[in-house]
Amino acid sequence: MDEDRWIEIGRIGKPHGLRGGLRFRPHDPNSTLLEVVKDVRVGASSPDEPMRLRPNPSGRIPGVMMLEGVDDRDAAERLRGYGVWVHRSVLPPLDEDEYYLCDLLGLSVLDEKGRLLGVIEDVMSTGAHDIYIVRGEEVGELMVPAVSQFVGPPNLEEGTIVLFDWKALRV
Repeated sequence: MDEDRWIEIGRIGKPHGLRGGLRFRPHDPNSTLLEVVKDVRVGASSPDEPMRLRPNPSGRIPGVMMLEGVDDRDAAERLRGYGVWVHRSVLPPLDEDEYYLCDLLGLSVLDEKGRLLGVIEDVMSTGAHDIYIVRGEEVGELMVPAVSQFVGPPNLEEGTIVLFDWKALRV
């Protein structure tokens, strides 16, 4: 795990109001991280532009954030769809058996015999459970439900995760 990196915590949606308000769609709807951080980075596909959060003049409106230098609707519109990133060091500490979804990206996916099937390239969060997007020569592209029937716990130290009965997932 790279402790010196920026983690995308959500995406900017459409502008809110005329004073540069930005609708914010967090990847974790229960997160209160923006209430405690001051500095974020904003970028289309990487944490490009350092920015500082500013207070919302009309009070705390759920789902709306304000950034210094974004003072009108046009400036807010230019950031639509961009990611909002925080430094990994500001994320809350985890228990021993917990991990952040971003830590799964790039893990080598093995079958039960230890053969390399591919790599986790993305994680989709759904209401019921997460879906791991695995790509590799052996499997092509495979969507794996993150349930114990199909996937074992990740081994972050070794950078691996094991799939069970992965052929049942092929359509």
